[in-house]
Amino acid sequence: MRFEGTLLAASDGSTISGREPLRYYRLALYRAASGPLLLHWQYVTTWRSELGHNQVQVASAEEAISALEQFDPCAWVEAFRPLIRRGGRSAATYQARQDAEEQQVRARYLAQVAQMARDLDVVEEL
Repeated sequence: MRFEGTLLAASDGSTISGREPLRYYRLALYRAASGPLLLHWQYVTTWRSELGHNQVQVASAEEAISALEQFDPCAWVEAFRPLIRRGGRSAATYQARQDAEEQQVRARYLAQVAQMARDLDVVEEL
């Protein structure tokens, strides 16, 4: 996708405390030159047999933060799922490892979303 516009907010999860995770998100919100806001998710992975993913949505700043919050950041995290599907005695061990990996991905992603909300000065009512 190509467009002309201005970057309003972004979060790059490629570095955590000086380390590079195996999988992370790059999030960005742009104002296109034609007017609408474009929200971009990019899932980046170096895990073997796992594919990256890109998604774009047109939204207001508030809708963008809401969409980011409702998005499932673990949808593309394959990690140990093939081994779990295979079953057997090790399936429970792999499920625990999958759960831990997804918990880390989700926590990093939500921290990125919170930072973007602060950068955009979007405050939600509770």
